Amino acid sequence: MSEGENMHIEGFGGRGGFGQHPALIVVDMTLGFTDPESPLGSDLDGPIEAIRKLLGAARRVAIPVVFTTVAYRESDKVTAAAFIDKVPALLTLEAGSRWAEIDPRISPRKTEPVLNK
Repeated sequence: MSEGENMHIEGFGGRGGFGQHPALIVVDMTLGFTDPESPLGSDLDGPIEAIRKLLGAARRVAIPVVFTTVAYRESDKVTAAAFIDKVPALLTLEAGSRWAEIDPRISPRKTEPVLNK
């Protein structure tokens, strides 16, 4: 194979499509990250609007939707101590606080799980 020639390995380099069982996973779009009032937040109006459109499309065709959040309980603070030491503002994401809630502009439905990472 000469230099600059593309090497194609079976199974790599092409589009995979949506598969037979697609799902939409909305990762960490909590008020702690999406509200500029939060120490960790910024203006994410553009991404929130894009996610809102994706949610509408997924819900119309009944694709499963799952959300994730980061919410530190006392036991999590011990487990994540090194990360929290590096970024102390993460303690803003305390379990039960408004900062750990999914942004209400893209609220999960009752049937859509919210997983804590």
